[in-house]
Amino acid sequence: MARDRGLSTAAPVPLRAAGRNEKRCIIRHALGFYRALIITGLYSTHDKVNGIETFIPAVKHCLSTHSILSAAIKGHDTEEPEFVRPPLLNLRNHIRIIEPACVGHGDDDELSRLKHVLGQTHDQVFENCHIIPPWRIVILPLHADSKTGIKRFYIAFAFSHSHGDGVAGLAFHRTFVEGLQGQGITTVRHGTDPRYQTSDIPLLPPLEELVDLQISNSYLIKPVLGAYLPRFVSGILGIEASTTPQAADMWRGKPASYNENNFHTGMELAIVKDDTLQKVLKLCREKETKFTGLLHQVIVRALSEALPPDAPAKNFVAQTAVDLRGMISGVTKNDMALCNTVEHHLFPRDSKATKGRPRSDSTGIARESVDPRIWERARETTKALAARATTLEDHPVGLLKYLNDFRKWMTGQIGRERDSSYELSNVMCFDPDIPTAAEPTITLPIGRPPTRSATTGSAPTLGKPGISTIFSPPQSPQGPPPSPIRRTASMTENEKAWNVGRVIFSQPANAVGSPVSFNVVTRKDGDMVVALTWQQNVLGVRDEEGWARKVCQVIKEVLCGIASGN
Repeated sequence: MARDRGLSTAAPVPLRAAGRNEKRCIIRHALGFYRALIITGLYSTHDKVNGIETFIPAVKHCLSTHSILSAAIKGHDTEEPEFVRPPLLNLRNHIRIIEPACVGHGDDDELSRLKHVLGQTHDQVFENCHIIPPWRIVILPLHADSKTGIKRFYIAFAFSHSHGDGVAGLAFHRTFVEGLQGQGITTVRHGTDPRYQTSDIPLLPPLEELVDLQISNSYLIKPVLGAYLPRFVSGILGIEASTTPQAADMWRGKPASYNENNFHTGMELAIVKDDTLQKVLKLCREKETKFTGLLHQVIVRALSEALPPDAPAKNFVAQTAVDLRGMISGVTKNDMALCNTVEHHLFPRDSKATKGRPRSDSTGIARESVDPRIWERARETTKALAARATTLEDHPVGLLKYLNDFRKWMTGQIGRERDSSYELSNVMCFDPDIPTAAEPTITLPIGRPPTRSATTGSAPTLGKPGISTIFSPPQSPQGPPPSPIRRTASMTENEKAWNVGRVIFSQPANAVGSPVSFNVVTRKDGDMVVALTWQQNVLGVRDEEGWARKVCQVIKEVLCGIASGN
């Protein structure tokens, strides 16, 4: 098998055991329950493009920057998976260009084709991940600009969640466009040969070795007792085998289910223009709230209106992805790492929305005024998210250390009611001009949360006495070589050979997660995209695609209404 795929027959080099959250993601993928996470960018260039050879040097630049991209997984279908490094990669196993003739003209046609391609890519299982690292790049060529001749591509980076979170996907694209900008230098340095000899840069340690995720007894007792007590007893005591809040008539979609031969991701997009977004953000600042807190209220409004009035949906339990990088010394938004946890919220259904409301006018702005209570609720959610992002205590991901059999736990969820109504994951702003220069030698702590040095702003060595992990890329005696690539931040728009416009973040169908996910990313000085994704045939509505279109339309209308001051 290895010889047929152009890979070395030498045994992969052991790197380290998978961390607990990484193991959760690995086993979930091995079961087929959650497949490829994707960050997509709309790229444009006036340079000549010659098939995958054009992209190989930039991909090699990413591989030399992010060590996790060279990591395959040994024992992915066991309870003891570990990361290993194949000595040689064949990049033809990782890069695919879609036939351009399949794409029509115009933004709507391009987005329609993109959704089809992303759906297929989400559903594709990573094969042979014991010798082939689980990630791929899918390139969808679009028609060139008729006036300027500028070539355009949607470039999707699909990867296993074990290799990073949504923020990690943005880090990849920053590094990738950096490599494309320095095309001449990267081509000379790396060449266009699709074979890549992996480097010996070590992996970042897993989350639990970077920080001490403390679990209080009060937080632990409910899921433990709920799991072991008979269901009728735990029901009487009000104890759930979960840390997720529960409520009567909570909308959950259909119970968790998985059919290997009929497991597909549905997708719809809501694109919010930059001028609308800037007005909403200005109001958020004036109302002392954050956009994610407000967006929850907008989503609840949209779900309340789109679901039938008689649906069992008096309440919604939301799950919000929270990035812990701010609590980790030595790990930044430029690192491909898995640093996410979650926070849960309980929201009542918007009863006003169930009665319908006037449709928007020709400008797309809803005529009805926004309920002023939306800001109060948004502030409450903002405070809860801020508290979660600034503590290392009582995170759901910290409970994984008490789990002995990940596979049994995961398969045991099939057939049960889902814990939450929807997930919201906002990876914030994508700025391709943020430098991704290699960091100096970093001491990564194990234990207490980091503090900042008053003189340098960097974090000193912290953690358990006598225990630290040194992450230091190999250096020559003269020190680390200077980066051969000029940073895009120092270039004018005309100097940039490659540009990235719209960015899209999307998750695959999740057999044991929320029935729907709202995945959000904003291009700096550009549009925001909300990608609604779901596991097909689990929403409990008659026309899932029509329902998703309505949800996205209401999200746009409500945000336009807020922006207009209605």
